Formats: sequence, structure tokens, C-alpha cells
Amino acid sequence: MSALSDWGIPAIVGGAAGAIGSLVRDILSSRMKTDEKLRDLRTPVYKELWKLTERLPKWPRADITYRDLYEFSAELKTWYFEKGGFYLSRRSHKRYTAVQDALLEALTGAKETDAVSDPDYEAVRARCSALRTEMTEDLLSRREGSRLLA
Repeated sequence: MSALSDWGIPAIVGGAAGAIGSLVRDILSSRMKTDEKLRDLRTPVYKELWKLTERLPKWPRADITYRDLYEFSAELKTWYFEKGGFYLSRRSHKRYTAVQDALLEALTGAKETDAVSDPDYEAVRARCSALRTEMTEDLLSRREGSRLLA
């Protein structure tokens, strides 16, 4: 019995630990490949969404009307249903929804030919910025690259 406890139990525990470790590595490897594939699929549709949000830059402020905001909302809806809404992460989807909510709020009661007020412009612009930031998180595009020590 002492030989079993001296060598057998540690061997069994070591073998089990090795098997569990191998399983965990395989699961993580599979997950990383899935994440890479998803990132590759997201990149082109996120680029399109990024481009759409240029309508409301911080610098310089664009001269736009409430009609322009309505068209922007419609373009976002088209992008969502025809191209990229399927690829939004949960957090990016929340940011997308916040943009559309801000647009709806700005458009409520507005006269389409009027210039967009500063508060409405900033409300929509800030939500577009938050959406772009979340997309960079999804794509890992603003992460620091590895650096070699000199």
C-alpha cells in the first residue's frame, strides 16, 4: 500500500492534471481561432459603420440640418439590417442603439430644414464617438503592439 501512495497516487494526480491542462489549452486555442475569425468578419463591416459616423466630426463641426440627421439614421438602419448588425458585439450593439436613440430624440419636433443645434449635434456626435471606441475594442485595433527592448 505504501508503494501505491508513494508512486501511484502522485502519478494518477499528475496524469489527471496533465489531461485537464491539455483540455484547457485546446479549448482556449479553439476560442482564440473563433475570436480571430469573428474579428476578420467584423473588420470590413465595422469600417463601413465607422465611415458613416464621419457625418458628425468633432473637428471641424459639420454644418448639417435635421434632414441630414434623418438620412444618417436611415443609413445606419440600412447598414444594420443589410450588412453589419449581425456582427455587433453586445456592447457595440448598445452603443449603436444609443446613437439611434440620440438621433430620434434630436429629430423629435425638429424642423427638417433647420440647422442642428449645438446640444443635439454634441449628443449624437458623442454617441458616435462611443460607438467607434467600442468597435476598436471589438477589433483590438487600439492595443499596444509588442515592443522589443533595445
